[in-house]
Amino acid sequence: MSPQLAPRLAAGAAAVPSVGPAAPNQQATTDVGVLLASGCGTAVAAVCAAGIVSITGSAPGLWAFLAVLTGGSLAWLLAGCFARLAQAVPSRAGLLAYLGRGLGRRAALLLTLPYLLASLFLVGAEASVVGQLLARTLGGPVPAYAVGFLFFTWLLCRQGVRLSLRLQALCTWLLLFALSGVALYVVADAGQRGLLFSRLARPAPSLIAFVTAVVQALFLFMGFELITSQGEPVSAPTLRTALRGSVLLLTLFYGLLAVALVASGLHDPHEATGPTLFTAAVPQLVLAEQAAGRAAVWTIAGLSLLASYTSFNGALLAFSRLAAALAALGYLPRRVAQLDSHSLLPRQALTALLLVGLLSTALVLRFDLLLPTILATAPLAALVYAGIAWAQQAPAFATLPHPRARRALGRALAILLTTIALLSISALPTQPRLAHKVLGLIAAAYAASLFALVAPTLRRIRGSR
Repeated sequence: MSPQLAPRLAAGAAAVPSVGPAAPNQQATTDVGVLLASGCGTAVAAVCAAGIVSITGSAPGLWAFLAVLTGGSLAWLLAGCFARLAQAVPSRAGLLAYLGRGLGRRAALLLTLPYLLASLFLVGAEASVVGQLLARTLGGPVPAYAVGFLFFTWLLCRQGVRLSLRLQALCTWLLLFALSGVALYVVADAGQRGLLFSRLARPAPSLIAFVTAVVQALFLFMGFELITSQGEPVSAPTLRTALRGSVLLLTLFYGLLAVALVASGLHDPHEATGPTLFTAAVPQLVLAEQAAGRAAVWTIAGLSLLASYTSFNGALLAFSRLAAALAALGYLPRRVAQLDSHSLLPRQALTALLLVGLLSTALVLRFDLLLPTILATAPLAALVYAGIAWAQQAPAFATLPHPRARRALGRALAILLTTIALLSISALPTQPRLAHKVLGLIAAAYAASLFALVAPTLRRIRGSR
């Protein structure tokens, strides 16, 4: 990466997603509890529950828990990588800065852009899940709730409205504790009725199916690393503790939810409590209904909605930050990087992201792209994380401690992540109903990324004529 790249990326960067841009008088965040909640809060979203349902389909029974445990172990190793890279390259540009320093600018963009473009469909997936959640709780049309959620969150973000870190931490802990309590009740109830063992003791899936489940499990942890780019001074030991601690908490939380979903019989329609409860979009409401009735449903729905708000608010901030960074590098029009004097946010980037979010929501609802979006984004995330692991080999990070062990671990982790990502993609032909949608999303992400990479060259050619 050129010496000018990091500061130019940082200039276009906003604050950590779901936290918002730092105010000029904001105190440095050194509270490990707040950082833990931030790491968990940026990863946990309503769409994650649908992801866990997909995992229980690829790896039935107790194998779903083992898939989550394996994905969590990989994320724990990655947490160490992110902590070391953030120590060497403190930047709000996050992935782009780390990969750019370690692999070069073009390689960084080629890895990151498809992942980010596929993640834009996660905005539509999250909005569709929120629409399902509100429609099943309040009644009414799913599209209206999904669009309303997008517009309301965008409007607050555009005006610079931000929740405090401690309030977000409180909301995150409440959601984790509430859903964990519901999950424990469902597991205990299945055990009391003598169903737990039979539902957990399922035959082992094929190796490809288990690898697919592991890649989907890694998808659940997307966002935990964003606390490295919050732009506030955090000591290296505190950051490492927060990253690894958030991964550990998320592993326990997701593992418990996976066991609860298996214990509830949700994935098998013949064992579900009733056909009106069987849905892959909002399984948390199914668990709440089984545990404590309508009161629990309303509580979980409210907390899930708040989690979705902070998650989508974070997505808007993250994508607008990266759009501004790309504009600073010449891959997008320069006006995209202009900051509003009141909110200190790139409003044109936010407006463009709203339009993209509305389009992705319409496509997800119209063509049933919730699960395909998860299956497409998961391997792209694994490839980006492989790049992060490999980036530690670069001379720019030679001053980091334990160079030999770090390089050996980085190479092994990068090769493993690349292998499981490619294996999960190779398994798609066994799911013909989903394969063309997933492969289409991946192909579109790479095609758009390649176009973005050559766009500056094309503009220079046209300008020279």
